[in-house]
Amino acid sequence: MRILGGVLGVCLLVAGCGDSKNNNMGGGTCIDECRRTMSAAAKVCGTDGQTYDECTWQCMPMTGIKVYPGECVNGMPPADSPPQPADGVDICDWVKVGSEWVAVECASKLANPSDDAEVTLDGQPANGMSGMQMSTTPAGEVDHRARFGAIKNQGSAGTCTAFAAIAALEGSVRSQLLSIVNLSEMHLWSRYHTGQVDACVNASKAGGVATAAEAMAAGMPYDDALAAQWDSMMATPNASLVQQLDGVGKYQVASLDVLQNTAMNGNNETVPSVDTIKTALSDGRDVWIAMFTSDEWNNPQNGVIADYEFSGKGGHAVTLVGYRTMGGTVQFLMRNSWGNTWADGGYAWISATTLQKNLVAAFTVNVKSAAQNTAASCPMGQAMDLGGTCRQICGDGAVADENDMCRPQAATCAAGQVADASGSCVTACMAGDMTGTGYKVSCTERGCTWNVDDGTMGCAAGPGKTCDKFCPAPSCQVTTRKNELGQTIWTCAGRDL
Repeated sequence: MRILGGVLGVCLLVAGCGDSKNNNMGGGTCIDECRRTMSAAAKVCGTDGQTYDECTWQCMPMTGIKVYPGECVNGMPPADSPPQPADGVDICDWVKVGSEWVAVECASKLANPSDDAEVTLDGQPANGMSGMQMSTTPAGEVDHRARFGAIKNQGSAGTCTAFAAIAALEGSVRSQLLSIVNLSEMHLWSRYHTGQVDACVNASKAGGVATAAEAMAAGMPYDDALAAQWDSMMATPNASLVQQLDGVGKYQVASLDVLQNTAMNGNNETVPSVDTIKTALSDGRDVWIAMFTSDEWNNPQNGVIADYEFSGKGGHAVTLVGYRTMGGTVQFLMRNSWGNTWADGGYAWISATTLQKNLVAAFTVNVKSAAQNTAASCPMGQAMDLGGTCRQICGDGAVADENDMCRPQAATCAAGQVADASGSCVTACMAGDMTGTGYKVSCTERGCTWNVDDGTMGCAAGPGKTCDKFCPAPSCQVTTRKNELGQTIWTCAGRDL
């Protein structure tokens, strides 16, 4: 159910039956535009066991949402019903996964945050990748599932933004390092505990996120009931415990690349196009999206969500990790956070048409080491990796892995592409050397090693020394930005799409 108006004025459907998208709040009263006469026999609305000939919207003062939408059904209502969250929690819809109810957020909370302004060595925005990155046509099929560990489950709490953000972080880390990482959604959620996506982005930039194992050992495992209490402010996170985990968190979002709005969704709102999303995935990036859900999400058949029109119902954040073409139809692969019994082991396919109609926002993230804001000055023949460690540069131009081993490319890829650490094919770097004012760069298809002079781009290596940073494909390009503390952050650039 969409939340309309202020906290003390909510358009609420009697018995929770019907669709709120045509209702408006004005002057504390509801404009009744949603009367729908039920056909044939009277229907049971929601879970109060009563029948109605029509579903009528009414207005009543309340804080939070106490009654939730349910399908109008013939006869008796379902034996079970969605849980009733704590007062003050805004949940727009529920989806039943197996025997459990999963909260669906309000899409209005999932609008685009602001894009980050990054600066490259030539002082230009970090979108001119053509000189550093191969130009290729999108791959025919992309599947990044090898980057991830087991599917996770957000339970009944509206924590989808934390799960989507963590998936984007984990995928980005895995694309550069040999080991799969399992980061803590509960630690990230403790920093912001609201459904607002911009708050989630800022929280993920604020510091490193602890691993799930570190959070568990410290006494902060994922707990959906507690997460919901933080959301409703019925409880607050333990500040000292959060600070403890902040101290061990290793990876964080360095910058956010909002995909350009060049298309329209089913509500005539400008959003990124599915072709732009496809390009980002073909580049080798995972795409964090927010979109409107529907009842078709309840039980995807053969792992495919059936097509539906613009729903305007409830919003949900997931991570897109691939695409394919089936029967002439492009389908996108989403990594969800509803457990591994949903759809195809927790993943599902959705058509490009349905995705475009129901898209709210789409963006990619760049990851950095939380402990390393400035690039390191490394010994000759080494460069700084994602973790902030100087590693040897291997014969093929890549840096050694976290075990200090030089490894061959993990997969055979099409022309213009190269395998990342997870074995996924990504857009290759343009091989060659280049020297500019205050820097030099040496690239192979697998990545670029940047040597930046002291005093250039915030480098503080010392007189006569350089800051040495390795940017693997598909990034290739080093960049800086200022964090919330005004510090210079060295990272590898995304691409403006």
